[in-house]
Amino acid sequence: MANIPALAVGAAAILCTLALVGKGTSLANMVRLLSITPKLNGKPKFSFTTITLPMAVDIENRSDQEITMGITSLIVYYNGTKIATTKPTDTSVVIKKYSTSTLSGLKVDIGYLSILSVVKDLPQIVRSGDYSGFLSRISLNITCILNDSIVFDISPALGESKQVQVGDKSANVSGLGDEATGFRAEDRVMHGSLNDYIGLIPDRSELRKRDLIVNVDASVMDTARLMHTVATRYRGDTAQLAAHLRRATLRATLQSIWDFVANHIRYERDSPIREQVRRPLRTLYDQKGDCDCYSTLIGSMLENLGIPYKFRLAAYKGDYQHVYVVVPDEHGNMLPVDPVNEFCFKEKKPTKHIDI
Repeated sequence: MANIPALAVGAAAILCTLALVGKGTSLANMVRLLSITPKLNGKPKFSFTTITLPMAVDIENRSDQEITMGITSLIVYYNGTKIATTKPTDTSVVIKKYSTSTLSGLKVDIGYLSILSVVKDLPQIVRSGDYSGFLSRISLNITCILNDSIVFDISPALGESKQVQVGDKSANVSGLGDEATGFRAEDRVMHGSLNDYIGLIPDRSELRKRDLIVNVDASVMDTARLMHTVATRYRGDTAQLAAHLRRATLRATLQSIWDFVANHIRYERDSPIREQVRRPLRTLYDQKGDCDCYSTLIGSMLENLGIPYKFRLAAYKGDYQHVYVVVPDEHGNMLPVDPVNEFCFKEKKPTKHIDI
């Protein structure tokens, strides 16, 4: 499903998780105290099929804490057109407080034939060995992970020092779900014991502080995209459970999933100052969550079952107030799977909606 979106040059969107930071240091301030500079780390290398850009990233840490930062994705753009993506593994660096360190060993392979239509003068560039004009048009989208806790995207140009920017407010969408039902979902009585499913759920020890994910200064659209990312990244949390809940037909499978969530996960609103998207395993062990946690948990099960789905953002009064899963049936009709409602496939018709 959807990944964290690449951003236009000069923009920076932050997708952050709750982290253990020093007293008095807010999450937003922790991220603000970083500057990131991607750079070429040697000459480009050319083969008959590939141009390889050896790269490094300078990270300036202006905070009073030692941090560890890694890069999980690096997307390369030429004049705004994506030409390559790489996903480094086991690449991180420790940056002491008030200092700068370099994360090296990165490289991006760009298929020669795949960019000929974008870089018209590529043959001349390769023959001359002068890559300066080519490199001046390169921009990047970098997905970073800080302290194995904070995930954010930043989009600098090659050689540009970019300070990570976030707004002062979190996405205040904690009212999601309030308008979606005629009864109080918080009052639903749980009918099942999670103990019956413990053998199908990874051990609690796999949970870490990053498991509550927060969208900082984000819209509900950003939150929906983040939910897709979490559902995909942590689909292993529900792999065995999803297989157990599979039934012979699509509708029966969706009903089975709805029954499990409705009977085992209590509805609870988020804090009014911050929208949290729980990792599926966290939702299972907490046995609580709001509509985006419900949707992310269900999305992760559908990911495992190979069932296509979308998150429906629904509005009833003004802005979007609710999110739930919809699944296309064999006729193209969208089936709502919303445990906030009292029945599977029940939907309070929104005045407007968007499926993401």
